Amino acid sequence: MASVDVDLVYLQKQLDEYFSKDDIVLLCDTLGIDSDNIAGDTKVIKCRELVKYCYRQGKLPELITVCQQQRPQETWDQPPPPYRQGELPDDWVEPLQRLYRLVKAFNRNRQTPFSDERTWQGDEIAFEMREAAPFVFNQFDVGAWLRSDSVGKRLAAIKYLDWLQDLEYLDGLLARLFSESPFVQFHILLALDSLVDQLDDKGRVKVKGALAVHNLFGGDADREYWRTRILKRLDERS
Repeated sequence: MASVDVDLVYLQKQLDEYFSKDDIVLLCDTLGIDSDNIAGDTKVIKCRELVKYCYRQGKLPELITVCQQQRPQETWDQPPPPYRQGELPDDWVEPLQRLYRLVKAFNRNRQTPFSDERTWQGDEIAFEMREAAPFVFNQFDVGAWLRSDSVGKRLAAIKYLDWLQDLEYLDGLLARLFSESPFVQFHILLALDSLVDQLDDKGRVKVKGALAVHNLFGGDADREYWRTRILKRLDERS
């Protein structure tokens, strides 16, 4: 399919606004679609899945035409930002699929020449990974991703642990601290900071030992700030 000239999210919202759940079933019948094949228990999900189905099957023009016939007072073909083939709106992408997209985006980011722009984009991707974490709970092997050859997967695991705060992965985070790039080290420090309140005496000793290397971060101000912050918090809890 080429670029789509209809705003898919707008169309979904219009369906949800102006058609009842029973109307959606009748709409499917009119389009020759088995409504049982349209997933969702709620109307809003049914509307989204119907638009997705029509998008994938090339039936959007038919859907628009029927909607215009049945609700002529409303606008149904509002132009969108362009959606190219396989690029559905972010709101419609399954959480784990979205995380994979972010992994690939970060891997591409690391292949570009070093610059402030690269760092800014990397931080944006890391932030989105952190925001995605609750929606991918227990959906991937965190330990395997933390050990992956893909730096994007490793960062995704680190940002997931920043949210999850699971002490089971403390040793894995500390091990990565000595082998990662400065950018990823920074995000490991953020994850370690989130764990401080849960650490027992043994855990505090581990973290303090790992961070005790004075030249670990080569004088980088941002990483040194978080190193110092974590050590101070550990001392306060000793």
